[in-house]
Amino acid sequence: KVTWVSNVFLQRLSGDRVAVVLQPMHAVARLTAGRWLTESGHVVCAPRPFASNDALPIFDGQDADYPKMLAFYHQVKKALQQQPWQIKQLRYRAFSGQWQLELQGNILLRLGQDAWAYPHFDRWLRAQPFLKKKHLSIENHYYDMRYPDGFSVGSLHATKQQHRP
Repeated sequence: KVTWVSNVFLQRLSGDRVAVVLQPMHAVARLTAGRWLTESGHVVCAPRPFASNDALPIFDGQDADYPKMLAFYHQVKKALQQQPWQIKQLRYRAFSGQWQLELQGNILLRLGQDAWAYPHFDRWLRAQPFLKKKHLSIENHYYDMRYPDGFSVGSLHATKQQHRP
């Protein structure tokens, strides 16, 4: 069973027989208004029964930025293969070049501008053994990685309480 079809190929077989080959389309991320981003970088409207798939991360950016976001997503996903966290949301703001990544476990990473986004993520990932050794909770925190030689850590619960009216 193929839910979505990316391409259809016809192959001529011996005699008067023809084979129909369906190439499935796979969604990688959820977008706004019931749209999905496919692994080939195409934006498609999701059929109603498939419109909400919570297992897929949310991409928050402009349509023109999705190819760049998809490449960054694959880099981060590969680096997280041996880790317990999954990507919940990837946010990119083209006007400022700022990247932000949210992981399951209520972990928010502010990664900074384009050229520094992945090196900052990698620095955070390499700091995890140290944080665990010091018995610091990794979850429910934000990590501001935009500093050149380090990063700051804050509680997401404290941030939410401070912003209450």
